[in-house]
Amino acid sequence: MASPTRQALRLLSVAAVLCHCAGAPANGGYYVLNKFSGKAMDISDASTDEAANVEVAEFDKYPSQEWTFTSLNDGYFKIVNVNSGHALEVDRASELNGANVIQNPYTDSPNQQFLVEEDADGFVTIQSRHAGKPIQIYGWKMYGGASIGQWSKTNGPHQAWKLVPAGTPDAVADPAAPIEPGVFLIGNKYSGKYVEVEYGSTDRQADVEVSEGTFGPHQQWRFTPVDNGFWKIENVNSGHVLQVEDGSEEDGANIIQYPYLFMPHQEFAVTDAGDGYVTITNRQSSKPIELYAWATYDGADLRQFASSGQANQQWRLVDAPPTGPPITAGPSLAGTLTGKYSLGNKYNGNYLDVFNQSSLPAERLQVNAANLLYSQVWTFEDVGDGYYKIVNGNSLLVLEVAAQSYYDGVPIQQNTYNQAPSQQFEVLDTGDGYVSIHARHSGKAVGMDGFSLDTGASVTQYEYIGGINQQWRLVKVL
Repeated sequence: MASPTRQALRLLSVAAVLCHCAGAPANGGYYVLNKFSGKAMDISDASTDEAANVEVAEFDKYPSQEWTFTSLNDGYFKIVNVNSGHALEVDRASELNGANVIQNPYTDSPNQQFLVEEDADGFVTIQSRHAGKPIQIYGWKMYGGASIGQWSKTNGPHQAWKLVPAGTPDAVADPAAPIEPGVFLIGNKYSGKYVEVEYGSTDRQADVEVSEGTFGPHQQWRFTPVDNGFWKIENVNSGHVLQVEDGSEEDGANIIQYPYLFMPHQEFAVTDAGDGYVTITNRQSSKPIELYAWATYDGADLRQFASSGQANQQWRLVDAPPTGPPITAGPSLAGTLTGKYSLGNKYNGNYLDVFNQSSLPAERLQVNAANLLYSQVWTFEDVGDGYYKIVNGNSLLVLEVAAQSYYDGVPIQQNTYNQAPSQQFEVLDTGDGYVSIHARHSGKAVGMDGFSLDTGASVTQYEYIGGINQQWRLVKVL
């Protein structure tokens, strides 16, 4: 473990790279990550066209995600996309809340100039000159493809952004480290149970706990070096990383998952504890993760505490089982479904429903206990080529993947039918009276988000892994 002085120097060096404490960034290239979702500011389809939409996407360091900030010497910046050469602007110089953000050639217009102010935690707001309003992810959306617009200042995390300098080389593992980069199961020495995300959730801020080994993706963790011997620890299922909640340095602070934002409370030292075990110590607090209260039951929490050297603070990293080729469901049920059905989830027995039995377009779907209402009744209408549109009995709107997105975790909603592939689904027989439902455009399966037993759990698309939360029983409605 590093000395307190060395630890402080490491944290100061990180702050010097990621945080410009004068209140505004230095001129240069940055990736711009949203504090709420962890997604990067990007151009739709990496377009170089004028008036192309600005949105967020998974952070992958593509040129369309790199932005050059150039000071105008009065606190304002022009912000130019490296891929297209066009500047960030508020569409039509609108001053309204919700006005869209696009790219266009720079013309020195006030709607292309932004005040960039940094807070004490190293995040910035990006505020339009003409309207005096910050840009944000529209509608608090977590998924890739969500648009960016301006709105009156709320100080919400969807209005906060992390500027990550472009051109920084990827870190390499310290040759002296007790592990190499890879995907591992994390087993506790005391209880023998494995670290997982509660209910297999993909939600930001979901609790991290231990349970019996099932070795699924929600128990698999990808260790990637960052710098100075520290690691980010990313859940394979959710794509979020371990972090100490609220960046606390107190004993007993909870461990959760959250989108990675290059923060020290999201990074950990992995040190040899002997006998094949390691300790996992938070970079910010210098405190190791432990199995809370020496609990041996499934669902026991993880917390940070001062180092004790005891077995509940020691972990064995086990190579995760190979994932192999994609799991496929059984034969297609093309052309065989007629009439009306309710869809019961195999994991918790709840039924596919519309939030609040709404008849509005773009309303999200969830699962609820059986209630005999028409919002839980669905008609499968053949659209050819082995696909169906799936029509809700209450709203007469169809099932669709929001924003025609290809990303995992994107909500399923209802909307007016427009023949889009994101509104057409293949139904496959998975056996025992259950089916999986796959979006035509992405091939991904409709499933309950995570492994919740609660009513009201959201419904999303995700790569099909054969999970019982991705399988549905078709119950014929007379």
